[in-house]
Amino acid sequence: MSPRSEPTDDYESKAMPVSGTVLHRDKHVARSAVFAMVPMALIALLATIGVASGADPAAPRALALLPFLWFAWTMWMVLTKVSVRTVVTSDEVQVHWGFSAAKIPLAAITLCEARPVQTGGLPVAALAASMWAKNGTVLIRWRDAGGKERTAQFGADDPTTLAAQINSARGRTVERSAIRVEGAADARADGIAAGDAGAGAQKSSSVR
Repeated sequence: MSPRSEPTDDYESKAMPVSGTVLHRDKHVARSAVFAMVPMALIALLATIGVASGADPAAPRALALLPFLWFAWTMWMVLTKVSVRTVVTSDEVQVHWGFSAAKIPLAAITLCEARPVQTGGLPVAALAASMWAKNGTVLIRWRDAGGKERTAQFGADDPTTLAAQINSARGRTVERSAIRVEGAADARADGIAAGDAGAGAQKSSSVR
């Protein structure tokens, strides 16, 4: 898949201000998880209403709390885990996952790679992984301002292209840093040379 730099909706264009030039955008929606969890949430809501309204006189009203908690958890997962938006710029990687967001400076990233969807282990775990990230995930490790290593792993519409774009942007950041360091070193060398020349001229003048 070719890189995409234009926003796909108002959320990306208005709620995700970026630093630097946008190089790539990725938007992943776990539709399979929505189709599976919304019916479960509705069933839990109906059970809550049934118990709370006294449909079964022998059932304590407090039991209504159990299906309500299931309903609340299911809806929270749908609202916060279904959609993942990632923006790669010349300065940073920005990830919005539901209500949470992370801005990761390119210079702080120590590892970025695409991971295939989990297929081994328990069948339930493999099914859950395929529901939330059927195309695979992207793993990023970086060091925060305090030097602590952080890790984020999230779904992507095209994990391979996203990881490649992030690593390409990281490479350009390293090149720019090397150019700045080389330029600063040259400037210091020129300053030292100019100082030595000035000192030599002053010494020659004092000798005369």
